[in-house]
Amino acid sequence: MAAGKASDFKIYNDQFFGGLVEETQQATEALGGVGITVNSRPIRGDYDYRSFIKKIASLVTRRDTTSVSAATDLAVAMDEVISVKLNRKIGPVAQTLDAWRKAALPFGDAGAGDDGAEAFSRYLGAMAAKDVSVDMLNTALIAAWKALEQSSSNKYTIASNGTMTTAALISGLSMFGDAANRIKGLVMHSKVYFDLVQAQVAANTYDVSGGVIKSGMPVTINRPVYVTDSASLLVTGTPDLYRTLMLVDDGIMLRKYWFSVSDQEQEARFKSRLTDPMRRWKLSPMDFESITRWEDYSRAKDAMFVHTDVEPAPWYVVESDDKRRARINTISHLLSTIPFTKVEPLELELPARPPSSGYQRPPRDTQRYVPDHSRDVERDGLDPA
Repeated sequence: MAAGKASDFKIYNDQFFGGLVEETQQATEALGGVGITVNSRPIRGDYDYRSFIKKIASLVTRRDTTSVSAATDLAVAMDEVISVKLNRKIGPVAQTLDAWRKAALPFGDAGAGDDGAEAFSRYLGAMAAKDVSVDMLNTALIAAWKALEQSSSNKYTIASNGTMTTAALISGLSMFGDAANRIKGLVMHSKVYFDLVQAQVAANTYDVSGGVIKSGMPVTINRPVYVTDSASLLVTGTPDLYRTLMLVDDGIMLRKYWFSVSDQEQEARFKSRLTDPMRRWKLSPMDFESITRWEDYSRAKDAMFVHTDVEPAPWYVVESDDKRRARINTISHLLSTIPFTKVEPLELELPARPPSSGYQRPPRDTQRYVPDHSRDVERDGLDPA
């Protein structure tokens, strides 16, 4: 069957990217349990730069009150984190929508005017999301261990055959000293994970408090484990020898707010936007779709809360039929969850204007002025606001 022409297709970007985003979120939602956020954002150029002030060595020292020697200033230095932007291509898919229809796949809503194009777009987006997620995982793992290769202070090599054991896991955590509590999760290859389970079973770890070997969960010092078969963890040139990575919570504080609007209020807002030319632009095809799928959206929201309302990144519901009250309540609540120090404003004083030096404004006809449209509006008896 011919692949068809581009004009034969109707690709709905909203549906395609809707499937892409939903599947990607599901693939990464487990990271929210340890306070690690995965998101996508536009980056200018080929790199993303973030600067930071490097730790100053010997910033605090004992003071010798009898010393008369000059104090040496400590240098302040900065460094930067450089992330590479990866460009990905999706498709092209060499199948026509006609073949999709002939397959009678149960994604189109027959009888409602849906020819399957929207479902086809969403299905392709969801399919692409799985490959994108795998590529993102492999890229992140390669970048992580490449960075660790440059820092021996944060790297622990298991002796002998490299088999993961409880002792090796604790030795790796000990590399961080009193900062080990910042380790929020572990990334292991499936072979390493099951080696750990096997070693703990052999060592009768069920006698250790908290060990639940009978359900296949090894003792990992209260850190969740993310198991993957990604080849990015394989040590080059050494079969069956893999890297294990420890994930650090970088101090990000995430607050998620859901602005809840009653169906009566939302319908009233939609109707007002239909007749108000100043707010007509707020209406989109998705708004009209939400009217017929209100309960479907609500069920999806409830399911999302079940899976993503976790302690490090909780959801907060804001009653927002009254927009002004909702904004005030949200700002007040957000500030109450973040430690901050009150900053007293500086006392400012306007300086006295100096005497004129003879400046003359240029004639009006030498510059371009915006016409006074508001005067015409007032003349016609309308409110310029």
